[in-house]
Amino acid sequence: MKDSQPKSLSPAVPGAHHKADKYNSDYIVDLLTALKVPYIAINPGATYSGLHDSLVNYGGKESPKIILCCHEEIAVAISWGYNLVAEKPMFAAAHDLVGLLHASMAIFNAWVDRAPVFVIGATGPLAVEKRRPWIDWIHTAIDEGKTVRDYTKFDDTALSLPSAIHSITRAYQAMQTEPKGPVYVALETAMQQEPAEGVCEMPDVSRLAAPSCSQPAADCLNQIADLLIASKTPVVMADYLSMKPGVVEKLVELANLLSLPVIDGGRMLSFPSNHPLDMTGAKDDVLGKADLILGLDVFDFYHNTGRFNSETMAPEYNISSKAKVIDISLRQASLKGWAQDYGKLQEVDVNVAASAGATLSPLIDVCRKKIKATPGTSAVIEERGKKYAAAHNKLRAQWKEQAEKSRSLPKITKELLSLDLWEAVRQYDWVLINNANTKFTYPRQLWDISKADQYIGGSNGGGIGYGLGRALGVALAYKNTNRLCVDIQPDGDLNFVTSGLWTAAHHEIPLFIVVYNNRTYGNTRMHQKEEAVRRGRNPANCGSGNDLTNPNIDYPLLAKGYGVHTLGTIDKPADLLAALKEGAAYVSKN
Repeated sequence: MKDSQPKSLSPAVPGAHHKADKYNSDYIVDLLTALKVPYIAINPGATYSGLHDSLVNYGGKESPKIILCCHEEIAVAISWGYNLVAEKPMFAAAHDLVGLLHASMAIFNAWVDRAPVFVIGATGPLAVEKRRPWIDWIHTAIDEGKTVRDYTKFDDTALSLPSAIHSITRAYQAMQTEPKGPVYVALETAMQQEPAEGVCEMPDVSRLAAPSCSQPAADCLNQIADLLIASKTPVVMADYLSMKPGVVEKLVELANLLSLPVIDGGRMLSFPSNHPLDMTGAKDDVLGKADLILGLDVFDFYHNTGRFNSETMAPEYNISSKAKVIDISLRQASLKGWAQDYGKLQEVDVNVAASAGATLSPLIDVCRKKIKATPGTSAVIEERGKKYAAAHNKLRAQWKEQAEKSRSLPKITKELLSLDLWEAVRQYDWVLINNANTKFTYPRQLWDISKADQYIGGSNGGGIGYGLGRALGVALAYKNTNRLCVDIQPDGDLNFVTSGLWTAAHHEIPLFIVVYNNRTYGNTRMHQKEEAVRRGRNPANCGSGNDLTNPNIDYPLLAKGYGVHTLGTIDKPADLLAALKEGAAYVSKN
């Protein structure tokens, strides 16, 4: 694999201006090195030339390695994906106000995804007498952080080296504190470039770990356990659990103990798809009959318990008003007024400000003791488990049969793609890191996703253009391992960030990209069709303004131009499986 920085660097230029033993930006690189930041994704910009020079000419082998990107949105998305699975987070850099504006969509996506992302920015001289004509005036914001303040956990602008060291360490801690999220620190250009005055005192990074989450009080755990045991038709809604090591396994233990059907929100893997108590595919039916709902790290209760009636054009709840609701999350700690991404306020009976990771183990212990002390409970639990296992197995069989039937259709369907892709990758140590179907329907229905790290989720910010960069970040984290990283890549999403293919090729990031090319913006096409039907107009016109045809985009040719190996276009169902097997084998060997 190629290194992301040159093996040997050019010597310093003799007689260079402002020659000093150490510059402010060198100290910043010292801090990043102490924090063990492995990479920094950049689209190069003049405002952080000081930091860039320090990374290249001062940092040495332990300095964060540069991942070069052609757009800031890709740089942030790569950092976002990497940080979801890696032990140490990587950073991203954004040049001045214009770079930050480019990066803002990816930062918003990371915010809604509760993903820890650190964006280092830069600003031109804030002092008027230091600004160059024109460029420093149009690219220098008085309050640059305001651009992303409403969807970051922390932001600051550092005008001195001590301020920079302090702000970076504070932001680093904040982004890893639950609920996690993106942070932004801007470094003034002149401050980076100045020779250091004396020796800068560096913090002890070993004492800057994120705080741990406490578990609920004993009386609260007893109350939750009593409600669960007394319930006849309980259901668990879980989201974001795989971001916390060992928590998915704990949910499996709780579900097995009480025969609790589980609905996975799909933002990350929260429950195995092949577990007999997984009822994600029967969400509406199970929720509608529930007398108790246990929410675990559900950041948008309304998204999971509500639905939109396309006939009445009105949102509606899909749960009984008599159902008891238990909410265990840290959602309240991330409320902001600018964009209400947390959904409609949910009435709950037990409201617990804690993460599932801190709650499940003690809750399991309490439930186990109460089951032993309550005669007849075990029989009820066992019967419930048999009921849901039968329903689960029936659903899985139906989904596979439906996918097999689609082989006879003239075009490749999402069901068939999921089925054949599963057959192609199942022999490997695989991880699905992006999914063209953001509702997580088809892979979950047809794949045996049993481990937390086998599905990294989709974007929850709703904007397109995130997929490839995020997938590259996860694949970068698994580089030089045996993991086969799989990206089911929507064509519309890919068109936003095609230059990410160059970054993949340049840094030799192994990634199996399967472009699902339906030659349209499918979501808006569907909405246009429904709108036309409601108005009594011609639904056949729904492709106008949505379809990516005339001319058709040649994605293999595009990928080849960026230096990415391609197997060409597969448009016949009969040719799909062989091509997917060939692609999986190629990536696993390279």
